[in-house]
Amino acid sequence: MALSHETRRRLVFIVAALVVVTMVLASTGCSTTSGAGEAGQDRDGPAPLQASFYPAAVSDICAATDEQLAELPVPGEGIAETDWAGEVARVIASEADSLEDVGTNGEVRDDHRTFVMNTRDQAEQWSLLSAAIASSDADGIDAARTEILELARGRIELAAELGIGGCRERSFG
Repeated sequence: MALSHETRRRLVFIVAALVVVTMVLASTGCSTTSGAGEAGQDRDGPAPLQASFYPAAVSDICAATDEQLAELPVPGEGIAETDWAGEVARVIASEADSLEDVGTNGEVRDDHRTFVMNTRDQAEQWSLLSAAIASSDADGIDAARTEILELARGRIELAAELGIGGCRERSFG
């Protein structure tokens, strides 16, 4: 059966339209916009990673942060302690930003958010430590160091719960 030129043109148009509709539906199904989604799906952030990819993605972020921290000069050897603590704060805040870009599903969403908040809180404490050192505020130094240790303990526990072994303990210079 031979199709007329006009019929072939219409079929090509219909197929092209179906391809476009399929692509639009596929992209909106994976979008990160707010709105109704599947139960337990985080629709306020990045598209959720499959459970098997989550630990590796987060561990990679932590490993990159650890590399940046290891590259910092040691206080007293090329950098003042105040500046060093400020740089640690900057690197850890950057890590928190990267962690926020990791999509999660309902199973780990709340723990992941807590992990990100812990990381942000650590960055803030490092900033406070830098300021306390700069002003020779012994009480502020003690308070910031104590809070950093408490947050680090919490991070280790969260990392264990989330299965992100590469994000547990951190050493500094």
